[in-house]
Amino acid sequence: MGKDNPRKDEYIETAARLFLEKGYNETSVRDILDAAGDSSPSVLYYYFKSKEDLYRQVMDTKAKKYLQAIDTVMNKDQEPMAMMEDFLKVFLTAFVQGGATDVSDPESHMFYLHLQEQVTNRYIQVWKKCVVYLVPEITGDDQAEALAGFLAGGTGQMIKSCRAVSRADVLIFCKRFVEYCGRILCMDHHKKSEFENLMINILNSLQ
Repeated sequence: MGKDNPRKDEYIETAARLFLEKGYNETSVRDILDAAGDSSPSVLYYYFKSKEDLYRQVMDTKAKKYLQAIDTVMNKDQEPMAMMEDFLKVFLTAFVQGGATDVSDPESHMFYLHLQEQVTNRYIQVWKKCVVYLVPEITGDDQAEALAGFLAGGTGQMIKSCRAVSRADVLIFCKRFVEYCGRILCMDHHKKSEFENLMINILNSLQ
């Protein structure tokens, strides 16, 4: 956010909080103004053309922050499993803080999907490194990317499930997922234990 526009930054922070708490459609411009302590919308509309424009700037601000954090992790010189754990911590921060997805404006929705795609692409790249580490016999890039997509999808589903079911059920899913991945990827016992520890650490960070 711009250091030279503290008022604009305050609108972005206020809107981000309200979009998360109430949803985009249920948050009105008046709600944002009241929360920011304004009675007139003139200053808000000086910085933003519309509520949709404000939403896009909220998402852009959050995306730049998370993408920068992700790139910092990816540029570290560390083992793939440690990189994945650091990456998932950043990913979970974004997941827990969330973002309004109930956006009816097509341009804003496409903007959100574009940002989501950028994060997903990085997610797959980190998982590819993990796949090659877990199963050194895999040398083909296409095969590694396909398996990375499988692992990314399963992990993402496990993380999402944490909000809908009990921790005990999530742990059962986690162990079954690890066992299944171990068979699919033909992991040795040591690598499978590393993978399971990674998943458990990620689940613990959700508590």
